[in-house]
Amino acid sequence: MLSRLFRGKFLAALARARERGELQFPGTITDLADAGTFGALLDQLYRQEWVVYAKRPFGGPTQVFHYLGRYTHRVGLSNHRLQAITPDAVRFATKHGHRVTVPPREFLRRFLLHVLPAGFVKIRLCHPTPREKAAHEGGPSSSTVVGFAAHEHSVG
Repeated sequence: MLSRLFRGKFLAALARARERGELQFPGTITDLADAGTFGALLDQLYRQEWVVYAKRPFGGPTQVFHYLGRYTHRVGLSNHRLQAITPDAVRFATKHGHRVTVPPREFLRRFLLHVLPAGFVKIRLCHPTPREKAAHEGGPSSSTVVGFAAHEHSVG
């Protein structure tokens, strides 16, 4: 079931990217620029069984909740880490305190890696009550768990 779902979503996204002109076909794959050739490849990939390998995390579900929970409550880069912005460069501090200077385009590319997909919402404020904290001592907090709920409607 997981492999068919992943295959369908992946290939649909690949087809959309081609329709939008977001794919390049250099060198030995230039023939894929042809719509018929690309379509035949997609047909072949849809017919082929895929193997999706997913195994239990080493630290268990609690580790996964804590790891993913960090992404539901924080922004990719807080304002105080921005150090300088010019037309040619953006300088910022990493979470480890190192200074990094990159062109504005690269900065935007890196920043957009932290934007949630359509349909998901970032949790701005959700704190467990003291009773909830005590009940989940050593386990995921309720504020972390709430972060995984997908919003039913696209978020602009």
